[in-house]
Amino acid sequence: MLYSKYQQEVEKKQEESAERLRLEMQKLQQEREKSKP
Repeated sequence: MLYSKYQQEVEKKQEESAERLRLEMQKLQQEREKSKP
């Protein structure tokens, strides 16, 4: 029981960090598009 709760927490954190990473990549992509002449 305790383990599955812990597992859920871990998965949630991983999803959140993956989402954050995706947003960062999008931002970088946009910056690069803007800086193109």
